[in-house]
Amino acid sequence: MTIEEIKAALEQSNKDLLAAVSQRDADLKNLGKVQDETKVKIDQILCEEQKIKDDLADLTKKVNEQRSGSQERKSPSDIFVASEQYKRLVASPGEKRSGPVLVKSFAPWLSGKAVTSDPTSAGPGLPGPMRIGIFQEPRIQLRVRDLLTVAPTTLTSIEFVRTTFTNAAAMIYASPAQSPYFENVEKPESDLKMTLATEVVRTIAHWLAASKQILMDIGQLRSIIDDELMYGLRLVEEDQLLFGDGTQANLNGIATQATAYDTNLNVQDDTKIDKLRHAILQARLAQYSVDGIVLNPADWHDIELSKDGDKRYIIGDPRGQVGPSLWGRPIVESDSMTTGDFLTGAFRSARLYDREEAIIETSDSHDKFFTHNMVAIRCEERLALVVPRPQAFIYGSF
Repeated sequence: MTIEEIKAALEQSNKDLLAAVSQRDADLKNLGKVQDETKVKIDQILCEEQKIKDDLADLTKKVNEQRSGSQERKSPSDIFVASEQYKRLVASPGEKRSGPVLVKSFAPWLSGKAVTSDPTSAGPGLPGPMRIGIFQEPRIQLRVRDLLTVAPTTLTSIEFVRTTFTNAAAMIYASPAQSPYFENVEKPESDLKMTLATEVVRTIAHWLAASKQILMDIGQLRSIIDDELMYGLRLVEEDQLLFGDGTQANLNGIATQATAYDTNLNVQDDTKIDKLRHAILQARLAQYSVDGIVLNPADWHDIELSKDGDKRYIIGDPRGQVGPSLWGRPIVESDSMTTGDFLTGAFRSARLYDREEAIIETSDSHDKFFTHNMVAIRCEERLALVVPRPQAFIYGSF
């Protein structure tokens, strides 16, 4: 039964119960006692109602479990360790140790939600407990990808059209002799220029050498996948999304294509906050609505510490837990952004195409790895960045 059906059944049960109770009261008034058939009917209704309530509780529990499961974010190492390829890899040590595993492009540090997993628990068929994995340095959050529209693709290159529209629409005057037909009246001509462009799918990849025993040590394997391979991939991706120069193996980055900030908008004694608002206006005057701002952490630090004449923080209470934002737009801190520079724009107008989401692959076929009990663990992704409206982005300096 669906929730709607259960609710309808409960409503009907309540009506039946009210009718039975009314009959009971009538029996007591007219006969001085409750008839046996009325008692049986009330008992049946109460039993059926309890069963319906139990069904509703079970269904609600299942729905909540499904929602909880769908919201759970797994790390790349969680996916890798749970994969069939990994199970076969550790179950058959005599076979060739290779096989790709798709671990998705969104690493857990992008989700804003901590991934909960027990680092001491063993994988399928593996012994536990195990020694503590590698200690890594604290990792920064990389979120430029989160600002973009992301879509899959099966192509090796993306063709798209850049358009430039000149709007000449205007009110038309007609003399009384021409009215109301506007005959022989010249109308202004608007202009729409279309330019065909192509962005090629690029590859970001790297690998690490590890001992064969690493495959049996889930703690260290998780550290290598999440904290080294995937994180290293994201560092390069972040830099490419912003500043790839479009040559050879590089993406054509957003800041590389963006419109230069118009310094004529500056006025005397402008602060960093003021200049960012000028940049938002510049994009708006080009008919684009800014939905994000990318800053170097040092510049955001300066903005957050800005105070008024009474030494009060300008942008809010330091104890606040609200995510970083300015002028109603989210702030993305990126080490890839040069100190003193900024990028604003309509990030959703850009498209990031995943040709091949991040894949982890292992093999002992490299060099003398088979005889030396070594394995190579490779991580790579293939993607293309399309910026159909460069004028939607403003890149400049404070």
